[in-house]
Amino acid sequence: MSKNTRTRAAMTAAFILGLAPSAIRGEKVPVCSSTATAETCSIDNFTSPGGKAGKVGPITSGNVEVTQTSAGAVSGSRQIFLSLGTSGEPPQDDEFNQSAQVQVIPSKTEGVPSALVTSYGDKAFGFVQGIYGDSAAMSLNLSEEWGVRFYFDGLAYGANFNFEVWNPGIYADCGINLPEEYAPASTSFTVDFPESQITGVNTIDWTNITAIVFEIQASGSFGLTSIQAIPQSVATAAPANFTCSALTSSVR
Repeated sequence: MSKNTRTRAAMTAAFILGLAPSAIRGEKVPVCSSTATAETCSIDNFTSPGGKAGKVGPITSGNVEVTQTSAGAVSGSRQIFLSLGTSGEPPQDDEFNQSAQVQVIPSKTEGVPSALVTSYGDKAFGFVQGIYGDSAAMSLNLSEEWGVRFYFDGLAYGANFNFEVWNPGIYADCGINLPEEYAPASTSFTVDFPESQITGVNTIDWTNITAIVFEIQASGSFGLTSIQAIPQSVATAAPANFTCSALTSSVR
């Protein structure tokens, strides 16, 4: 699994990253907080900032990190880290010096939610991190939830997708590979990370999640419309297309 060691080291020192049905129905999902709930709550709905403030990049080499203020994010802000390729250097076969960019932006279509979208030029493969709780302190109580669900609005090719949660000084994670053969760019789909499958050397205290990080290394552009903590009832009633496992990934 690819890791941004600089970000992880900084957080360790500081502590010693589809269309949601609710968005389609127009329901407002409450932001997750320090109060435990057995109902769906939102980690990020990507409704702001939009415009120029919502852009990260473009870059043709190296990396960039931007902190965005957003009322729709659990800590009141999100950090987005974008690197070209896996190391910040352009891929050797990027003959045309193509760029990579991330943007939080509203849709022009009524009823379609805002999204975090990536734009990758030909052979310009990007690595994206979303980080919550690093630039602004937070303490989430997700102990009554079953897991965390990501809603995608398309993925051009496959991706390596990792998710981690933090307690002060420790973290646990789960990773899944999204296959190229499944992922036409226009298809909405969901990915679940059950709490029981998010593992590490130490046991995570789900009553005090102090940071959340997601990492997506994709061969093509994608859109992410929502991240929600969901109860068992939602996971059972509407199973995700993909579910991360500590041992193997599963596809529905």
